[in-house]
Amino acid sequence: MVKLGRASGIGGPDTFEWRLGTRQAACFLEKISPFLVIKKGEAELAIKFQNSLYRTAGKFLADSEIRGRDLIKQEMTRLHKNRYIDAVDYSNYLLPYTAGLLDGDGYIGILHNTTPTVTISSTELKALEYLKINFDYGFIYKNRECFRWIVSSHSAKKFLEQLLPYFRLKGSEAALAIRFHDSIKSNNRRPVSKVELDNRRRIIKKIMSYHLKKGIASRINN
Repeated sequence: MVKLGRASGIGGPDTFEWRLGTRQAACFLEKISPFLVIKKGEAELAIKFQNSLYRTAGKFLADSEIRGRDLIKQEMTRLHKNRYIDAVDYSNYLLPYTAGLLDGDGYIGILHNTTPTVTISSTELKALEYLKINFDYGFIYKNRECFRWIVSSHSAKKFLEQLLPYFRLKGSEAALAIRFHDSIKSNNRRPVSKVELDNRRRIIKKIMSYHLKKGIASRINN
């Protein structure tokens, strides 16, 4: 089911949650498990747990089965705490992984109509610290609902150029933000002509139209 959540901060956009449970969740995780990076271990444990429920449906649980489920739960808790601490090299997956985060929980826009900006929101601070360390730019701040990693100006352009081949939803917005940055840099401190101003306004308007379409589609689908 799709559920409407709280807005992300004062005046922030609504959030939506897609929820799956029991066997449906296990089937979904089986399909995406080969492509997971950070949460692969948790997905495998969840599948294992669901399979244990399926095998014992309607049967009396033996002590060994109860202990086995407890061990799965304990290992799941450990992975939740250490998913960004365990010594695992994710460098080969960093760009597609980050593009997926930005597609789902990110924002691409033009800040104050003057500079491209990228924001990724998460309730997990360690997830954003992981990105900040690996990309080596941007800053993190906390609002009432979550943490946000913000990258702007030239760093935003560089960031989006790296992710551009991996986007599924926000590739057009990323390309427009890159184009907007290039239009600013091309002036080289010259007075901005009317043609250049109009071109920037068109880019901003186009990006905003993508945001509006996503909002409308989300409300219709809900």
